[in-house]
Amino acid sequence: LLSENCRTNVYADNECIAADIRYTEISKYIAILPGKYRLQIKNSDDLSDIYTFSSQLIKPGKYNTLYIIENSTRPEKQQGIFTIDAASYNGFYL
Repeated sequence: LLSENCRTNVYADNECIAADIRYTEISKYIAILPGKYRLQIKNSDDLSDIYTFSSQLIKPGKYNTLYIIENSTRPEKQQGIFTIDAASYNGFYL
């Protein structure tokens, strides 16, 4: 959800788990071992930091979604949202 000019890589404890994600692109869910991870979002072009999450706990059997959005009042300052098990009322995952 960042600028359409920005391509991003996602890292878990300094290991790239998703690369070259573009604006409006949605990646498939990625299997990752349960545990505590420091998640980082970096620019694909120069690997500069875009956003770093505090340590996040990945639990077994849960779906997690990661969103990176621009701050509407300060576009240079990004915000991150990490959700766990976002199930809808009809039983499907969002």
